[in-house]
Amino acid sequence: MSLGVNRLNDRAQKSTISSSYNAIAQKYHDWASPRPTTDRADYIDRLSHILPKDAKILELGCGSGVPATQQCVKLGYDVTGVDVSSKLIEIARREVPGATFHVSDMISFTPPNGERFDCIMAFYTIWHLPPDEEELILRKAATEWLKPGGWLLFNLMTVKGELKMDEWMGQTMISWGLGEDGNRELVKKLVDEGLIEPESKDGTGSQGEIKVEKVGRFDEGMHWFLLQSKA
Repeated sequence: MSLGVNRLNDRAQKSTISSSYNAIAQKYHDWASPRPTTDRADYIDRLSHILPKDAKILELGCGSGVPATQQCVKLGYDVTGVDVSSKLIEIARREVPGATFHVSDMISFTPPNGERFDCIMAFYTIWHLPPDEEELILRKAATEWLKPGGWLLFNLMTVKGELKMDEWMGQTMISWGLGEDGNRELVKKLVDEGLIEPESKDGTGSQGEIKVEKVGRFDEGMHWFLLQSKA
């Protein structure tokens, strides 16, 4: 019974996140698109030296498409973006016409025609999933969506627990973190199951990399992972 209640709560909270992003879509785009997220840009640049020139990329939680989707399109990649907010996807289609976009919860997204990708990226977004779904989305990426030897780039919160903000840009916003040790344990499961390479010359390795960036007035830690799937 309690599991069923938790599932209902998860659905309600995810609906809150979707509704909140729809309500603030333009405000969020105006704030996020010029924000100097240099770590993200640096990781994408790092990928540009690894991926094939005609790489297919899936971006989960793409938001309004700026700046990450836009950067990847400018690099010549075939990019598919997915976001739960229909309003943010409207903006993304306008701002980045060279990409393909879908409105979907990332967990339930099904790539058209069973397509697989050279790279899957997820920036500042996996933490909007409940903890068990954070593991599920990475498992789906590694087993169902990535090509053999493909790359997975994402970041996670460094703090542990549920974070609920009642007035984030005037809306309720919810995030979940596993903490640094929990993040590493999550990745270790995928490594132990033979889905992800424990180390690769161009990646971060299973320990990931901690970066601190300015978010508004605060310094926040981000746990970054650039991992290669088994060939």
